[in-house]
Amino acid sequence: MRDDEVDTGLWKSIDKSKLIVPIDVHMGRLCKILDLYKRKVVSLRAAIEITESFAEIEPDDPVKYDFALSRIGIVEDCNGQYKNGCELCELAQFCLR
Repeated sequence: MRDDEVDTGLWKSIDKSKLIVPIDVHMGRLCKILDLYKRKVVSLRAAIEITESFAEIEPDDPVKYDFALSRIGIVEDCNGQYKNGCELCELAQFCLR
């Protein structure tokens, strides 16, 4: 269990390393931009691929990146297309190629 202001604590009985990254439209779009899954559609298999990619970075808590990436998609309205301000984004090196 993660103990922070982001985690609602609903999954106390499940080790955080066993969770699968939830995917909404924002998460799916950003993970595609970052090349974290190869599928043409967002699916359970895509969620597993994304989780496996994050697990390479943080095996004990691969889901912890969900909130940060979702916020970029929601707040910054990121769609992978260049617009003013993109050069300031933490992900610019990946999508402004």
